[in-house]
Amino acid sequence: RQRKGKKQKPAKKAQASLSTMKGEELVSDASLYRRFLSYLWAEEDAAYLAFFRIFWGLVMAFEAYRFLEHDMRKAFYSYYSNAYGWNCKYWGFEWVSPPENIEGFRIFAIALLLCGILITIGFLYRAAAALYFVGITYMFLIESSSYLNHIYLTIMMCFVMMFLPCNCCYSIDALRRPERYKRDTVPKIVLLFLQTVLIIVYAFAGVVKINEDWLRGEPLRHWVGRKAIWPYGKLLHLEATCYILSYGGMFYDLMVGPMLMWRRTFWLGIAMTLFFHISNKLLFNIGIFPYMMIASTSLFFAPDWPRKLMHALKPKARSTPRYEPICPPVTLKTVKPKKLTWMQTIVTVACILFLVYWVLFPLRHYAIEGDVVWNEAGHKYSWRMKLRDKHCTGDIFGYQPDLDIAFEVPMANLFSRRQFPKLMDRPWMLVQAAHHLGNLYRFEDTRAEIYAYVDCQVNHRPAQEYTDRTVNLAAVDKWNEPYPWISQLEPLTDEMKQEGYPWNWEWNFNWLRGKHVWMPDILREESEAIQKRVRESREKHRQAYVEFLEREKGVKVQTLQFVMPDYTQVIRPFSMSNEAHRNMLQLPTMPLNRTRQLEMSRQQQQQRKQQVV
Repeated sequence: RQRKGKKQKPAKKAQASLSTMKGEELVSDASLYRRFLSYLWAEEDAAYLAFFRIFWGLVMAFEAYRFLEHDMRKAFYSYYSNAYGWNCKYWGFEWVSPPENIEGFRIFAIALLLCGILITIGFLYRAAAALYFVGITYMFLIESSSYLNHIYLTIMMCFVMMFLPCNCCYSIDALRRPERYKRDTVPKIVLLFLQTVLIIVYAFAGVVKINEDWLRGEPLRHWVGRKAIWPYGKLLHLEATCYILSYGGMFYDLMVGPMLMWRRTFWLGIAMTLFFHISNKLLFNIGIFPYMMIASTSLFFAPDWPRKLMHALKPKARSTPRYEPICPPVTLKTVKPKKLTWMQTIVTVACILFLVYWVLFPLRHYAIEGDVVWNEAGHKYSWRMKLRDKHCTGDIFGYQPDLDIAFEVPMANLFSRRQFPKLMDRPWMLVQAAHHLGNLYRFEDTRAEIYAYVDCQVNHRPAQEYTDRTVNLAAVDKWNEPYPWISQLEPLTDEMKQEGYPWNWEWNFNWLRGKHVWMPDILREESEAIQKRVRESREKHRQAYVEFLEREKGVKVQTLQFVMPDYTQVIRPFSMSNEAHRNMLQLPTMPLNRTRQLEMSRQQQQQRKQQVV
């Protein structure tokens, strides 16, 4: 028994040592997790946050000013130029409408401009940020045909800024009430969160460029091939230039985030960022997006870069011999683990949830059948910028069952300059417009049937039918994306792949010239071919609709003519030239009810038109 007991003691000791090793591993894992959380909440210089507020406040104020310049022209054509008061809506926000008149919108834009200025100077910062967020969101929701990725980014960044202490220094709030607002440091999680948000935007912009059209130089080939802008000049006319811009832009979006985060490639990333966004502004004039992304690049400098800059600019007599940072540098290895407070835990979880949404929501189009560049389902909010060039030509026809009248809809007269060019190639706009037309051409309680004959060419592939021409769009669900009445995109032909992809070329340096030395001549020929196709398709559409009516409705139509809705439904002046106005007045109108149809003679209808005009 003694010998057996002596043999058992080493076994217990070994078992105890093994459990100790496992415990140390668990402790080390737990300490690494706590160390990382503590690192997120370690303090660092807050000077960068103040300049981030100043840069973004200036961009926000400039965006509001753009609505005020040129006598509110942008606001008028965006929201008030539809004579029948129709605006394309977002799902769940159909109730949002613009102010009753443009003067009311002017007051609203001035208030938005003042909020941007208050954000810039840091006076009543949180209230100004909250009001600007509500105002820009309202402006965004009025008209979905004006959707822009950079406005969506502005809304989300303004939402985030409401919760950030961007007025902690270099602000009027910090001077006015230093005991409440002034602070020299903020947690590291603020900077890491903002950097992650921007890197995700860049990453998605690069990933979505890895598609078969972008890799064959489309649509940049047709966008820049006819331009000659300083300082690029006629280099843009070379076919090889479109490939350099396409692949260079894709590489930039994919790599700029890591380059800005790594100190060794930081200044190269800064130079590429300036070149990329300035080129975008010169070539495409895409609003405030280049300004806001250049301003956001300041987040990738050291947190105390404003203090270093001010220290370097001070006169030597007043400056200290050496710059001393407010906070000593803290790394993941040197940080002291500590337990987070309940508020810090809530903020950390909120940041994680926001980033999860920021990553997953743009991916939703992968769960939708079809090509997003064709059916547009999942296109919005996914950073798919400058990826498609759609040329859609179509005709909209109507049929009023009670009156047994078939007609063609004069789309250019019924929709604004901003709405009309986008109606045919955006299904969510087309179906809403069809519901609107069904109400405009109603007779008593019977809505008109609306049929769309649309052909589309995306990224200069062969044109094909876009819509199912037997579906009454005024009766389908407006929000059932992807829409079953949209056709499927036909794949690229082998010939287009052979000619478009660089890896299929003969690499003898002739590719630098491309197939065509000067692109403008080729693009001019393609434009003429598109115009010819539009003229031919118009006659085909009219003939096909007449045959459809005879086959499905039993209605024989000799000739189709344009018919206007009843003018009593007009609530705003028509926005068109005098000649177009006179031509419109010569069109017949659709009566609203039988009493009106019987009582009003043709002469009375003409007088009513003149009164409304």
